[in-house]
Amino acid sequence: MKTITIVARASAVFVLVLGVFGVGGLAIGTMLVAGAAKVAAAMHGASAKGIAVAGVVVIAASLAITTWTWRQLGAVCALEIAENNVWTVITRRGKRTVVRPTRASLELRGFNVWLFWGALPRRINVCAGTLVLDDRRFRLAQVAPTAYDRLLQALGIASKAPRNSRERYDVLRAA
Repeated sequence: MKTITIVARASAVFVLVLGVFGVGGLAIGTMLVAGAAKVAAAMHGASAKGIAVAGVVVIAASLAITTWTWRQLGAVCALEIAENNVWTVITRRGKRTVVRPTRASLELRGFNVWLFWGALPRRINVCAGTLVLDDRRFRLAQVAPTAYDRLLQALGIASKAPRNSRERYDVLRAA
């Protein structure tokens, strides 16, 4: 059996921590919207409408973070491929799905992410995609393209993962 790790399961801790910030932001935004009139009355020069709008903005940002977190927790972080062509897909949540595909392909897309950390923004490449086993689709973890370079190499594909494009790789075809 060959085990291929895309990203360590320990990365789920980072995703969970980010999810805690998302849920916390939802609570803060809700409190801002619900208590906007009381906060405005206590602060001189503040308007209830302005505080409520700020609360809605916090809620929207928190929903985006929480949604991304939920999707990433269900993403595939590792594969186990047995000699008899049985694939076990392992997610960050630890869910294991066993599939015996006749066709397998990877649909990867590379894109840039801007990080605003420190004085200057930084651009990093990120890769995400889908593993297609027959008619079943599994979301792949969003990580650096080098992780998918290693995945493709382990699956016997000589090319590299996309940096700023979309690519499809056929891993297994029907006999």
